[in-house]
Amino acid sequence: MVDAMTLIEEFTTGINYETYQGDLMRRLALVKLLENIGEAANAISEDLKTEQRCRMANLEKCPQHPDARILWHQLRNRVEFNSD
Repeated sequence: MVDAMTLIEEFTTGINYETYQGDLMRRLALVKLLENIGEAANAISEDLKTEQRCRMANLEKCPQHPDARILWHQLRNRVEFNSD
């Protein structure tokens, strides 16, 4: 999950929404990374979820193919990168 979050941060740093929207490969990669995070988050035990609260603002509940603007907002404003 940390690796996926690191890649999300790398893929979204220094770009704006218009750049993101115009780059199909980047958008598809980011959707796949979120899916991977969601799958990994769903595999975490409930006890660990309660203890850590996932640091991902419940991204495992994101739609599989969300609207591009909603996904962009989630990527830029809800994913907290923390390597601890």
